[in-house]
Amino acid sequence: MFILGLLAFLQTVFIPGFLLIKYLGIDLNANAGHKISGKIRQSVYGFGLSLLVNYLLVFVFTAAGIYKPVTLYMILFGEGVLLIYHWIWIYRGKYRERGYLTLDIRGCVASVKEFYTSQSLRYNLLLVLSIGVMAWYVFLFFYFMGGVFEHWDPVTGWNRFALDWANNQFPTNTWHYPQLIPANWSISYVMMQNTQVQCFAKGIMPLFPIAILLLFLDLGLREGKAVYLLGLAGYGILLGYLYDPSYIVSGYVDIAVSFFAFLSFHALQYYKRENSNRMFRATWLAIVFACAAAITKQAGLFILAVMLVWGSVSLYRDCKTLAHSPLDRASPIPGRVMGKMTGMFLLILLTMGIITASWYTLKEIQIHSGKDRSEIDMVQSVNKTSNYLKRLTQGVNQLTTRWHPKLKYAVYAGMLLIVLGLFHRQSRRVTLFIAVPYFLVWGFFFSYDTRNLAPALPFMAFSAAFGVDFLRKLLPQPGKFPAFKIPLIAVILSICLVLVVMNFTVFNQQALVRQQISKKMNMGDAELNKLLYRYHEQEGITGKIATNYLYLRYLPGLEDCYRWKPGRITVDFLEYLETPGAKEIHYLLMPRVLAHEKGVYKRFQEKLAAGQYRQVFIWRGYCFIRVRR
Repeated sequence: MFILGLLAFLQTVFIPGFLLIKYLGIDLNANAGHKISGKIRQSVYGFGLSLLVNYLLVFVFTAAGIYKPVTLYMILFGEGVLLIYHWIWIYRGKYRERGYLTLDIRGCVASVKEFYTSQSLRYNLLLVLSIGVMAWYVFLFFYFMGGVFEHWDPVTGWNRFALDWANNQFPTNTWHYPQLIPANWSISYVMMQNTQVQCFAKGIMPLFPIAILLLFLDLGLREGKAVYLLGLAGYGILLGYLYDPSYIVSGYVDIAVSFFAFLSFHALQYYKRENSNRMFRATWLAIVFACAAAITKQAGLFILAVMLVWGSVSLYRDCKTLAHSPLDRASPIPGRVMGKMTGMFLLILLTMGIITASWYTLKEIQIHSGKDRSEIDMVQSVNKTSNYLKRLTQGVNQLTTRWHPKLKYAVYAGMLLIVLGLFHRQSRRVTLFIAVPYFLVWGFFFSYDTRNLAPALPFMAFSAAFGVDFLRKLLPQPGKFPAFKIPLIAVILSICLVLVVMNFTVFNQQALVRQQISKKMNMGDAELNKLLYRYHEQEGITGKIATNYLYLRYLPGLEDCYRWKPGRITVDFLEYLETPGAKEIHYLLMPRVLAHEKGVYKRFQEKLAAGQYRQVFIWRGYCFIRVRR
């Protein structure tokens, strides 16, 4: 079973995409920049294509009623033949090492050293930080290996859909939720003929954030710019800030949507005006991956719409330029270029129809025929208010205070950096058409849950990184800082003036006293103090509090209530409370009376039962009792 599960995992994340790239001649090594960059691109693109191909195969096989183990075994056999043929071709045509695997450690070390010495200090520091961030998400992959689906939606929704696929039937009660991820999960269930073993299906999920980070790394290696590595680190930190590690690998598909969305954008980054064939291929791949995002979750439809417009406009603009340029040797005649562009648009429409429209059309038919229902009304009912501005405000507040209220200023700074991405030429369109609009859509309609923001996170990190780069360029370059001569007396007078202004404004007497009182109210056990203050505010403390809690003597507003009583409560002290000399003591703040203190415990319980004493609260072993009305 383990071998079948491992083969199912490889089928899901690697084999189909690898074969497509190799046998369809998809060139992913052009403009690689660094040789590792091409390997990264092949791995990540192969991962995305494998998931998409598997979904289409499962859809077709289920529609034909042949989604059974023998069908997948035949597919794997055919893929194995192609892989062996490809390996023989590599062995004969490229490598003649007589079957040995060469591991040149010295050469690898020299290559790494040469790379680091050729880059700037800023680039190297960010590269080290990026490797650290990636190492954390790789650790999550191994740490959660072997787990099962535990969270609500993966258990009751997404995995339930996968079980329906595994039973050779279309899932029921899915609403509009698309099925790329459940269909891929079902492959391991079908191949193993066991639905209890979920680790191979769930093992896919930690790969999505790693793949996004690799796309950032590829951009950084290919372009040789530190800003992409800053985006990588920013995305990793942002993802870790918003989502718990167990959520990231849980089975929610929001991060999978963000992967396909950013992969679509990454494909468009290959846009080069040197050859129309390459432009067509890049545009088509971008639309393919945007369609994959749309059949992962409905949020992908937003990305598909943006990429469709973005890719079409860019393709039309660049083809128009190439039609009158001698650079396009493959299609030197303007009419041919425009004709190819028309064919490309038709291919895009066909691709969208096969991948995306097929599912949503099927669901619309089922919903209108009463076989399924729409989730739109339910999703909107989750919002607690119909005021769109209030929804946005509540969503932003949820983001800024997720870990600690004091972090909100850092979150606000990050939002400002995203907006500053508008002023950088390389991130302007990402910020204007994806990052900011998606954030607003989330705030107005889906801010009830931060996970709905996940598809935009890579683009937000991308924009924020270029926002930082924009601010950096505003500063004087190193070595170009001007020299100033400022009179010493002017510096002294300025400092004195600032101190005087602060003395009467920010740090005036009332503000200082108020700040110090607020600090004193938290001395000792802050939570115990809050309970005392709350009781004093609600009912009012009318007499002395006998206690061994020394901090009470120094708490602002409660110091007059303090009456020292060392040690524990004794029978003698309870009797003393009945005498006229103790009439000023109305409360006890003492360690709890324990059951083995039989005499005290009995007397104490009798007083409580008779209503003579009232237990107000208990906190960490302290018991606050009202002993006199």
